[in-house]
Amino acid sequence: MKALTVTEFIEQINDLLSATDRFSVEGEVSSFKIKDGKWVLFDLKDKGSVISCFMTAWQLKAEVEDGMKVVVMG
Repeated sequence: MKALTVTEFIEQINDLLSATDRFSVEGEVSSFKIKDGKWVLFDLKDKGSVISCFMTAWQLKAEVEDGMKVVVMG
């Protein structure tokens, strides 16, 4: 199997995600932090995988803490 370059990987993911208008992912929050009062950083995990997530702090509409089960939309 040929390894993808970073650019090729991002292009393929963007193509895949652009095929749908919106999506949601459910998982457990870990490593939650707010950086410089502007950026929300956390991991979303399940038994087998982890996704690193970020968003702007002004988008955060509820209190979040490690261990919470959440659904995120993008």
